[in-house]
Amino acid sequence: MNIARVLKGLFLLSICILTIVLYFKGPRLHLPSLILGHHRLTSLIFRDAPFKSRGLMRMRKESRHTSPHKKAKRKAMFTAEVLKQAEKDVQARRDQVHRACSRLGHGSGPSSGPGMILPRALVSVNKATVYCPVEKTASTFFRRFVYQLEHTEPMRSPFEVPVKMIYACHTLFTKVDELAEDMQTKRDTHQKRIDRLKKRRPKLARRLAEELAQTETIDSFLKRATNFLFVRDPFSRLFSAYVDKLLAPNPEFWDSWGLFALQKHRADPEEKSQRCGHDVTFAEFLKFVLDLDLTHPDADPHLRPIFELCRPCDVDYSVIGFMGTFQRDVVFLSNMLNVTESQIEFYKMADDTVNDALQDSMMGAFTEWAHRLSTCVTKGEIIRRIWRKLQLRGFISARINFSPKMLKESVEYLEADDFLKVLAKAVESSTDKDELYKQKMAAMVSAYKTVDLDTLNKIVHLYAADFRAFGFNERPRFIFDREEKQEALNYSKALDFRVEWSL
Repeated sequence: MNIARVLKGLFLLSICILTIVLYFKGPRLHLPSLILGHHRLTSLIFRDAPFKSRGLMRMRKESRHTSPHKKAKRKAMFTAEVLKQAEKDVQARRDQVHRACSRLGHGSGPSSGPGMILPRALVSVNKATVYCPVEKTASTFFRRFVYQLEHTEPMRSPFEVPVKMIYACHTLFTKVDELAEDMQTKRDTHQKRIDRLKKRRPKLARRLAEELAQTETIDSFLKRATNFLFVRDPFSRLFSAYVDKLLAPNPEFWDSWGLFALQKHRADPEEKSQRCGHDVTFAEFLKFVLDLDLTHPDADPHLRPIFELCRPCDVDYSVIGFMGTFQRDVVFLSNMLNVTESQIEFYKMADDTVNDALQDSMMGAFTEWAHRLSTCVTKGEIIRRIWRKLQLRGFISARINFSPKMLKESVEYLEADDFLKVLAKAVESSTDKDELYKQKMAAMVSAYKTVDLDTLNKIVHLYAADFRAFGFNERPRFIFDREEKQEALNYSKALDFRVEWSL
């Protein structure tokens, strides 16, 4: 077994244990202190991510100078009329799911226990809320959202929870299958006590039986809970997965996706490609997806259809949100949970999202993955991949191309802090939101134009249930119309990080 991986596992386990200890030790050693940087152990946990520590210091400063009273006075981002429209849209999506389930022959109720139906769903027991995570659909944000919902009162901003903590310490969450098992264990214990008392103390046994009948089951919990999920059309979700896991410097997915895609779908890969899996094209990636059995419960959740992950025909979701109306739908969900905009600081969401994107892009490449990456790509290539990823996500304008002249030192000696400043400056200079959205969409169009129609048709078939259940367009013209002329802006080089993105 790889010693480095064992040590990494022990380190992550120590973070998990430390987090739990801090949380239960009372006001002087509690989790918010750790998150906001009050505790001296914060620097230990984030010693490999100085840019994250700075973010925590900023949040700590803001928490000192911004009183809850002032936060509450901020103007709401969404009016009652807008939220009323959100309610109508959510209901329309629920109706769409019910119609699709009827056509697909589903909807007669679950065929197995809820824990088997949604084993990955996360629960806030205190707020009776269940979230079904869908990777590449803001799942990191919602994991933090559920965490804050369960552990902070009043609820605080999800962005205050470090991403590392959410993924390193799985015991911070209760999953539906765990809750179902816990409830059933308590009921079984109660029933055994009744059975023992039936002959000796029948009156007490009857009273306990009445209590047992009133005890909540997982079915009754799910019926009264606010069940929610957010969805994304399969074309956009697959493109996002490719950009985040294969185009960006990510040796974990180069190993698990890239190597298999190249072995199967490239006739004569170079030695470096066979060893690293770092240069998979978008077309090769989609063919790799088609090779997988995505109906299997252990299939990669980044690629599994939402219909398989979240079983919308077996679970009645109170809220079905779309990425296209993300902020509005999050506010609508929060209102249902009696959480206000000011509590979770929606007025800062745009800035927090940018900060998250920068830190996420930097975190692995400059820390735990640095050595593995160095055996496959140069530091300069890592930087250009990160830059292009942020362009493809619509954070940095395609008109701002990376140049070594932006750096104070040579590329090979560049530190994470210094590159973060360069990225932040580029983001700050990218002010035209309409153009950023258009470049993001045009990049996706350009990527799908490289894929043959046979592969696209198979993708539609693979994700057919998602298209139908959530009302997404199965055959959008911008992907399937091959006669359509390229737009005035030329995005043909969007996925080639080695060249400038010519406009």
